Amino acid sequence: MLSLLCPFDSCDFADWDITARHVINAMGCRMALNGKPSPILRDGAETDESVRNWDNWDNQNVQAYGNLMLRISPDIRNLVTKEGIINTSELLD
Repeated sequence: MLSLLCPFDSCDFADWDITARHVINAMGCRMALNGKPSPILRDGAETDESVRNWDNWDNQNVQAYGNLMLRISPDIRNLVTKEGIINTSELLD
């Protein structure tokens, strides 16, 4: 699946971004395209659903982010790392 995404070297980001988003969806990591979900509180405590949502988002983000980083040129990857971008939605923004 990842082979469908050409390496990104700063040329034609618009096309690369569209393909990257489709690949992430096909990988089953759709949640990673959005920011981390807000906690769901009930009586001042997080609900089990909220914890599951966070865990699912974390897992999908790690998978999608790691795969995208493998398809970015080393120069851009170094910039991303220096900027402290650690989630998929920030990376694509």
